[in-house]
Amino acid sequence: MAALRNDARVKFLAGADQIEHAIRRILLADLQREDELMREVDRIMEAHRGKIIGKNIDVQLMRRKIRDQLVRQRKIVL
Repeated sequence: MAALRNDARVKFLAGADQIEHAIRRILLADLQREDELMREVDRIMEAHRGKIIGKNIDVQLMRRKIRDQLVRQRKIVL
């Protein structure tokens, strides 16, 4: 925050406390959205668990692919 205050190109339109609070709120909302997305990935994986068990499937890779597909479908920026 100090670096921004010293930058002549930056003009604060609110107090530092208000700005920090807004930034924290936005970051927390992003983290919560990502957590919810990963819970949905886990629900999808659980729903298809019977098809996955016993097969040579990389679970982490599958989770990543499902997450990426949901991100594309919902146009979410991570």
